[in-house]
Amino acid sequence: MKKLKEKVWDSFSDFLRKGLNNRDSLLFINKVEFYPSAEKVVNLIRENGGIAFLAHPYQYKFTDTERFLDKIYNEVALDGVECFYTTFSEEQTSYLLDFVKKRNLLISGGSDYHGTNKENHNLGVGRGNLKISKDIINNYKIEKYYSSF
Repeated sequence: MKKLKEKVWDSFSDFLRKGLNNRDSLLFINKVEFYPSAEKVVNLIRENGGIAFLAHPYQYKFTDTERFLDKIYNEVALDGVECFYTTFSEEQTSYLLDFVKKRNLLISGGSDYHGTNKENHNLGVGRGNLKISKDIINNYKIEKYYSSF
């Protein structure tokens, strides 16, 4: 067996990112073929009473996030997009707000807090720069999504 070049054993995060999810690693597993389509995911969310949002699109590291947004919007009937996120620049947030406004989509935001595993990443404020107005949920027309409300 070849020795791994990557330091994948230091943490579970390293094992995932540098090993299983790294195309150049001997440990790489291509899971894409096992993923359901975006359309199926959105349908499952709705069938179970949820509203389908695209979470933090600039975190996916596409070469052209704006093109990806157009593509996913044209392929899948999303309900909204996360426009406020702790690592987004003002320009990125502004672009996303314009994107959802033009398409009459809902706006969301979040700190993406998953516990104390991320340094300087706190609940509700992310890295301290996250300021999400509660007014964004005033525009949620829930009855559009749930006739029983």
